[in-house]
Amino acid sequence: MEKYRWDDVLSDENKTVPEKGAREILDLAEVLVIVISLSVVMITFFCRVAAVSGGSMENTLRDGDLVIFSGLFYEPRQGDIVVFDPGSDTFPHPLVKRVIATGGQTVDLDSFSGCITVDGVPIDEPYIKDAAVYDESLFPFTVEEGHVYLLGDNRNNSVDSRSAKIGAVSVKNILGKVILRFYPIRSFGIPG
Repeated sequence: MEKYRWDDVLSDENKTVPEKGAREILDLAEVLVIVISLSVVMITFFCRVAAVSGGSMENTLRDGDLVIFSGLFYEPRQGDIVVFDPGSDTFPHPLVKRVIATGGQTVDLDSFSGCITVDGVPIDEPYIKDAAVYDESLFPFTVEEGHVYLLGDNRNNSVDSRSAKIGAVSVKNILGKVILRFYPIRSFGIPG
């Protein structure tokens, strides 16, 4: 039996064409394993995945969509789509809603136009599904510091900050901002 030195085994000069091809395939496999490993680490430590459940965010997000969100160095801002823990047994899983107002701001309903205002300024909401029917007794509402006021984009089919089950949500319960919808593939992109 012939003995090989380790340097001889690794040297490309000692390999035939099929051996060189096999080495290239192994190199490619090694790169793929590294890329997949780094992706898993990124998703595990910096980003997370959430499933949209129900129709409260239609037409922006639909039931069954999968989104990537991140809470790393995140501070909620008006218009952001966020994932949050409602902190109740009624909703055992995180929910997805849109930030309408942050701490110290007052949310109101312009009874003439039917649109939501924040600190007296109507907010432009091209994303809402249909004209919403609001309970005027809920407004005006001043958001406590350290909290956010969240609404679904499908206002007529959303349990959100208007409900006593959720109310204004503590910033501590915000898990992060939605940064990407990756499933279904045909809807891949940054949700508006």
